[in-house]
Amino acid sequence: MHSAVSVPARRLEDYTAIVSPQVCEELAALAAPLQGARVLHLSTLAFGTAATEFLSALVPLQRSLGLQAEWRVIAASEEFRALCQQLYQALTGLYVPWTPALQACWQTALAQCAALFEQERPYDFVVVHDPQLLGIPGYLKQPCGRWIWHAHQDLREAQPDGFDVVLDPVWGAPARAALENLASGGRLVQVGNAAAPEQPIAAGTLRGRVADVLGYTNFALPWPVKRGAFLRMCAEHLAGNLEAPYEEVPLDRIGEAWDRQRQGPAVKLVVRPHAS
Repeated sequence: MHSAVSVPARRLEDYTAIVSPQVCEELAALAAPLQGARVLHLSTLAFGTAATEFLSALVPLQRSLGLQAEWRVIAASEEFRALCQQLYQALTGLYVPWTPALQACWQTALAQCAALFEQERPYDFVVVHDPQLLGIPGYLKQPCGRWIWHAHQDLREAQPDGFDVVLDPVWGAPARAALENLASGGRLVQVGNAAAPEQPIAAGTLRGRVADVLGYTNFALPWPVKRGAFLRMCAEHLAGNLEAPYEEVPLDRIGEAWDRQRQGPAVKLVVRPHAS
């Protein structure tokens, strides 16, 4: 596994001199539902950055609140560390040519990091503190907790090369904005219209980026693929990793249910002969 970082022990009570007792009580209340949760904080360095200073205080505080918090640093090659620095520079706004060789190096390192996770007992939460590591979940063979990105950088000046692929479940104005931020030859895959059913798109937006807009629907998938996806979804639900909020509506109120469905009810509506 990645190298563990040792941090000094601290208690919540150590902060009472600089924060009010109400703040400590609020933190304890927020942490109560997470007692015993395994939390992994993942970074590329163990010292020398604002993120590492933050983690050296956060991890012992989370332990004091009852979480099984760990901080680990990836065991990376010099080539990958150099790549991390280039990615960091690009995210701060500097121009960095993203070559196929850099892409291959990044993907190889992500796959190696993901393989290490397969050897560990799954975590409940994995918090990534460096964006260079965000691609790890895509290489995991099995789900490993819920992944969270804590961005420590101001990304508003990030290198504006654009996105290669955008999965669009909303359409409307967000889709127009996504198309305007595609890289040359990029693709927008349209899977839903939660924001609006129609959206005018300037012809120059598509021509200037040589962009593709592709439609997708699950209904067109082969039956074995749909069956496999459904079984995996059921397994995730049974494991407690997937929740679907819903509301039961009695059959004699089906007219009301249809009205709410047309307006967007925010939760799934399940019509039953007798609501529980």
